Amino acid sequence: MKNKLWIVYAIIILGALSYILFFMPIKKDENLEKSNISEKKVYGNLEDMFTMLLKENYEYTYNILIDTEKYLYVGKKDGNKETGTFTSKNENQSYNKINDFINKNFITPSYIYNLVKDLEYTKDKYDNIRVFNYRTKINNLETEIAIYTDYTSITKITITNIKEQYILNYKNIGFTTLD
Repeated sequence: MKNKLWIVYAIIILGALSYILFFMPIKKDENLEKSNISEKKVYGNLEDMFTMLLKENYEYTYNILIDTEKYLYVGKKDGNKETGTFTSKNENQSYNKINDFINKNFITPSYIYNLVKDLEYTKDKYDNIRVFNYRTKINNLETEIAIYTDYTSITKITITNIKEQYILNYKNIGFTTLD
């Protein structure tokens, strides 16, 4: 008789577990779902990002290689005002206007925007970085241009051909002031 009670008891427990596992609805945590939705980030529009950059209010670091000469510019730009430091093999100085050693078009956001706005591109994504890749000819040289963005702004532009490489890093776009 005891064996029969154990068998009935085991069947009841198995039945209850089966009901709990297979037939009871699982209650979803709505707060968890909402937080996952709010954490999903969307990249901004590249044209809007260029609009912010075209206001010429940002901090920058330009690493430039022309033939074998390296130039480094670290500065701030606020409209027509500009300040920073310039470093090359032979010099290290402060400036309020970028010198003529480099192609100033390649560091001018409006020139870059007008150059790429009608070009076809490929797009890559790496973690939280998006890259627009362009190819064109400038002064009869095949030139590659890559525009890197995070979710809200352009963070870097590279312009590369057989003679020159410009790596333009931007930060604090729209939030830089010069006194």
